[in-house]
Amino acid sequence: MRGQLELRRSHNLDVARSASAIAVVWLHVASEVLVADPSVTSLNWWIGNAADSLSRWCVPVFVMLSGALLIPKARTQTPLAFVRSRLPRIVLLTVVWTGIYAVLALQTDSESLYLRKVLRGVPYYHLWYMYMLIGLYAAAPFIQRLLDALDFSSQWAFVAASFLLSGLSEAHAVFYPTPALFPTRFLEFVGYVAAGNLLATHSLPFSSRTLLTAMVLFGSTIALLTGALLPSLGPRSWGVMYGYQNPFVVMMSISIFSYFLKTDKWSRLASLAPLSLGIYLIHPAVLLATKRVGIDGFSFGPAMGIPLTTFVVVVASAACAWAMKRVPVVRALC
Repeated sequence: MRGQLELRRSHNLDVARSASAIAVVWLHVASEVLVADPSVTSLNWWIGNAADSLSRWCVPVFVMLSGALLIPKARTQTPLAFVRSRLPRIVLLTVVWTGIYAVLALQTDSESLYLRKVLRGVPYYHLWYMYMLIGLYAAAPFIQRLLDALDFSSQWAFVAASFLLSGLSEAHAVFYPTPALFPTRFLEFVGYVAAGNLLATHSLPFSSRTLLTAMVLFGSTIALLTGALLPSLGPRSWGVMYGYQNPFVVMMSISIFSYFLKTDKWSRLASLAPLSLGIYLIHPAVLLATKRVGIDGFSFGPAMGIPLTTFVVVVASAACAWAMKRVPVVRALC
């Protein structure tokens, strides 16, 4: 029985990983529509805003997956052994893909600007996640020991405190941006790591339908409040409402992560899980290529263009990742 539960849990986590990879692409397609005409009188903007808002759970779910998988493994090794066995690959991936995307970035950025972006951990808009993972992997054994020292209710208190502090920090950064180096970026996501570990072993007492409904309601609230704030805050409204530490984004992410752990639907998505990292790393380059041939979020109108472009980019990125995994020299890069 325990083996069957572990197998089902692993399968559900694979579904969540695949869905998150698709949602990342969806978010980046929608964001281009969003920034093109930032006006509450624009139907296109509202479509982009809704699509973006409802997919803001993508990165938090990736991080919660790390918490669900890494924290138990950290219990079986010393901190040094854990870091030695996992950190080198993340560092290698980050360095190599930073070099790959330098080819694209240096078409518009100077070398000195690109270097400053590297030091801040954002050489290309999606690679911040890889730089954040370096700190997260290095800290995972210590997060595990902290959580194990707390009882169940204290662990949730730690999660709440982490979200509160990171949320205040994120909100402050929207209005008073201060460039920082990348090694501390993972601190903003400690709450998600701890929440992922807790939710993987102690499910929320709600049905999958209730959790999915909650996710949609939280996402819709994000979209509506973004529209309400846009006239007064302009683009900063996106920073306020779309931030991964925003309380509505946090609750939406916890809801959808819990939904994936409970539902038996979407099982076919699990087959995409081995390609999810490759999709994440490759898709910005594919997005540029599709845009050059006239396929983007505006194709046939955003209501059709966003899902159409997402489908094309996910399929093309998955095909590239699949092909790379069959070449010995580059299979480790995705």
